[in-house]
Amino acid sequence: MEMEHNFDILYRMHAKNEQFYKLGHILKKEYVSNNIIILKELKHYRLTSVQLEIIKEAVLDEFSIIKFRLGIQSLEMQVKN
Repeated sequence: MEMEHNFDILYRMHAKNEQFYKLGHILKKEYVSNNIIILKELKHYRLTSVQLEIIKEAVLDEFSIIKFRLGIQSLEMQVKN
């Protein structure tokens, strides 16, 4: 059940990445980099409860690119560990 939840959160981050790219809020370089980070995390499913909360906020706030970038940074830190 938890893996499904993590997958849903990561899928929603990917959708948000698509949305911000299509709206022109992020450049192609950031868009591609974000997708790589999301894919790497999909490989491991190691999100902590704190990271899940950060990412949930990023997904739920439809217009906040700042929260979205914070969610991506949280994923990136997890991937590096």
